Amino acid sequence: MTQPVIPTFSVVGQRVAAVGSLAVLAVAAVVSPHSALAVRAIPAAAALVWAAAALLHPGPGAAIAVLVAALTSMTAAGMVWQVAMPSAIAVLFFASRACPSLGTVRESAGRAALGATFVCAAVTPFALLGWLALLHPDVSDLTRGLPRLDRRVLVLGGIAFALLNATCEEWIWRGIIQRRLTAIFPAYLAVSAQALSFGIMHAHGFPRGRVGVMLASSWALMLGALRRHSSGLLAPTAAHVVADATIATILILRMH
Repeated sequence: MTQPVIPTFSVVGQRVAAVGSLAVLAVAAVVSPHSALAVRAIPAAAALVWAAAALLHPGPGAAIAVLVAALTSMTAAGMVWQVAMPSAIAVLFFASRACPSLGTVRESAGRAALGATFVCAAVTPFALLGWLALLHPDVSDLTRGLPRLDRRVLVLGGIAFALLNATCEEWIWRGIIQRRLTAIFPAYLAVSAQALSFGIMHAHGFPRGRVGVMLASSWALMLGALRRHSSGLLAPTAAHVVADATIATILILRMH
């Protein structure tokens, strides 16, 4: 049986598709808390149009465009972030089955890289607690969003959050996005671009604001380098779990 022919792609075209979609994702992150659906829908609609145009010439950049279109559309519709992420990955999975040149969503686990993983994990509690202590940011919107349950139940929920959120965010940024950017950009630009994208996604997250974006971007640089050093997602995901567990602990403690 003959194998399907996967078309070659224009590097310039794929770069434009990738950069444009990440720019739209950044705009979506900035306007995400806006109460008006019409405002939140603008970047989502732009992402859908951009993805449709990118799919005329499928490749790594088009794959990022499809992922971004799915993410922005789902979050604009009000889907919870931890549900939108695996759903967007699933969209790209099915799209790649129909169009193999988009590439697989499967990622290698790589090796543990214990020393580098420990460093990436250890800096996060200090950075997050320092951010809180020095800037006193208002994160009441995050604590208000937590259910008023017994603390033991909240701890179990925090563990689930840390595992799911870390896994999905690493799969998307250090996996799908970084791997495809590396196919069309020099490695240092690919790692930097995914880090900046990840940082901007924290404009209203934890940490947040300009300093939060800088902290998250800097840490994402470390995670991107760790992904390359370990040749997979196991190490950066383990480090990310520590960060998300720290965030969950802080928010739970601030509720009481």
